[in-house]
Amino acid sequence: MLEIKNIVVITQQSVGRNSELTFNFCNSFGIESSWEDLTTTAKITMPRKIIVKNKNNGDVSLYDTTFNVGGFNNDTPLILKGDAIQIYAGYKYRDKLGVWQNSTSLWFDGFVSGITPNKPFVIKCEDYSWKLKQLPAVQKIWKGYTINQMLTEMLSGTDITLNVTSNIGITYDVGYFDSTGLSVSQVLDKLRKEANLYSYIRGRELRVGYPVYVESEAKTHTFEFQKNIIENDLEYKRKEDVVLSALLKYTETEQNGTTKDGAAKTRQKGKQILIYYKNNEFRVEDVVNGKAPEAVEGERRTFNYLPNTSRDVMIADGKERLKKYYYTGFRGSITVFGYPFVQHGDNIKIINPVLNEMQNTYKVKKVVYSGGVNGLRQEITIDFKTA
Repeated sequence: MLEIKNIVVITQQSVGRNSELTFNFCNSFGIESSWEDLTTTAKITMPRKIIVKNKNNGDVSLYDTTFNVGGFNNDTPLILKGDAIQIYAGYKYRDKLGVWQNSTSLWFDGFVSGITPNKPFVIKCEDYSWKLKQLPAVQKIWKGYTINQMLTEMLSGTDITLNVTSNIGITYDVGYFDSTGLSVSQVLDKLRKEANLYSYIRGRELRVGYPVYVESEAKTHTFEFQKNIIENDLEYKRKEDVVLSALLKYTETEQNGTTKDGAAKTRQKGKQILIYYKNNEFRVEDVVNGKAPEAVEGERRTFNYLPNTSRDVMIADGKERLKKYYYTGFRGSITVFGYPFVQHGDNIKIINPVLNEMQNTYKVKKVVYSGGVNGLRQEITIDFKTA
């Protein structure tokens, strides 16, 4: 018999507020986490009539319907934007020997980003990237810095560290990068759009690069049809039927006439290259007039590169990125129970007891978690096949 555990811990952060509140129940919660998104978000729905525990394990009654959530009146707010928040979830159960076991683990760690004081009330949350949205970037032009050096300086004095173990991009010279008027979060968004460098937070660690998988921490979980896979939208494809394409975007410095004193004038012009991959063969085309044809079949991806990147380097990199999606196997997602706990970057082995050839291992791209009175679920999205 499984007993579902949903625990929400809120620690007040502002001056004069230092309480820690533990909710052992919630109506529902949802979390979305992917390496493609800087911010992992959560949404928690709570009843207005509930008893919570403080840090001394004493009871705090919220049965008073006038209690202040969100600071919308003059009283000291119980929960306020910027408070730290954690979501723990899992199961409590007896093992074969009758001993109680607890699979509860930390599913979310971050801050309150918004509150809707209805009945029930809703708490919106963001992980530690919330801090990066509040943190102004160092205001200067970063000429000759590497991205590693630039971000290390921007994070100086915070409790967030920088992970430089990614295989690509983190040591690119940014050349001329202007962070004037930007937050650190906006800098990271700019790097994603201009250089195809993705960012996400794991715990208190900022990870930047492409790919952003850290294999040393990746766990492998096994899921089986008719056993612990609740539902799926998987599609099994032979690689001979897979058609891929990638749009490579970059800017190039071009001469644009001369000044009155005869000096050359330059401008940045956007350029695009299309790579097609079908039947294990590549085809490369330059995009004319800046308008790429629509993808009439297969999967289309977009990769951005820093200005004036070598054409040969971009094409070679684009081909390597496409190759990992050219495989025989599943595409799509599966929905499973709340255990084992899966994070993006982990590996999942999918077993079909009827068809052995469908038993492969895949890298996890995204997980959407849900919990509450209706149980625990994890919707796991596949990125590519690893074995």
